[in-house]
Amino acid sequence: MLVNLKVRTCIVLVLLLFTGAMFISNGVAWLGLNSSNGKLEQVNDAYSNQATQLNRAYIAFLRGRLLLANSLMDMQQGKTEQATSQAKRADTLMQEGKQQLEAFRKVPRMAGSEAVIEKLEAAFRQFDDVYKRQAAALSNLAIQEYLDLNDAGSAANTAFRESVYGVLQFVDTRTNELVVQAENDHRISRTVTIALLAITLLLALGCWIFINRTVLRPLHQAGDHFDKISGGDFTGRIDVRSTNEIGQLFAAIKRMQESLTRTVATVRRGVDEINVGAREISAGNTDLSSRTEQQAASLEETAASMEELASTVKQNADNARQANQLAASASDVAERG
Repeated sequence: MLVNLKVRTCIVLVLLLFTGAMFISNGVAWLGLNSSNGKLEQVNDAYSNQATQLNRAYIAFLRGRLLLANSLMDMQQGKTEQATSQAKRADTLMQEGKQQLEAFRKVPRMAGSEAVIEKLEAAFRQFDDVYKRQAAALSNLAIQEYLDLNDAGSAANTAFRESVYGVLQFVDTRTNELVVQAENDHRISRTVTIALLAITLLLALGCWIFINRTVLRPLHQAGDHFDKISGGDFTGRIDVRSTNEIGQLFAAIKRMQESLTRTVATVRRGVDEINVGAREISAGNTDLSSRTEQQAASLEETAASMEELASTVKQNADNARQANQLAASASDVAERG
């Protein structure tokens, strides 16, 4: 079946195969790069927008609590102005922390982070509630009330810290998974690229073998047939093994060989007939020449006989003249007599 494939069809198939391999290779590479890029963007977003914002918020909250504790110490030492200043700075840091936390909330959440985010929100609400109560106690100079809330504040701070670490741990775990997936995507893309390269090499080798057997070798054989025919050898066997362009070429060569064979045979028969006619003409010319020579000899003999006859007639005429003369003399003598 493959033998009867047209050369044009073979070339189109080869082009389609190579084009398909190129599209598959480019498609796999594009998908791999796109997937890796998407995962790296998620990693960058997780660290740049989520982890960074949450860290900044936690640091601001922690500094706010420390300043609030410093405000208590200043108040206990009678440094009212410093205590008030420390309390205001603590409130400012808490507001900055809330802004950072709000920015963290606006960032698209990573898949599966709902539980740790919910835990973080609950811990922050408790942390913020205790802070507000302690800040209000200091504002009202209720030091004992502030001290009574220390245990609750420590528990809220610990819970908030653990929830922050939980979110950061989730981000680390998730980003590590994304990095591993990106590496797997890169590995798959590399494997597919190598496999497609090997397939392309095999296709190139197969195409070369196919074209060599289907096109190049038959064309070389066709050239040999043309050389034999041009040398006058029409005995070569021409086999038509396919119906494609090469097969049509061999069929045309075979028809040409058969036509030339018939033409040469016809010419040979004509030459043979000419030779026979020439021999017959030569034989006729020889016979005609012999007869002409015989007729020439007969004419020569006739001419000789005519000459002898003319000589005899002349002699007879001379004799008759002499006889006439004698008769005349006799007549004269008789008259005188």
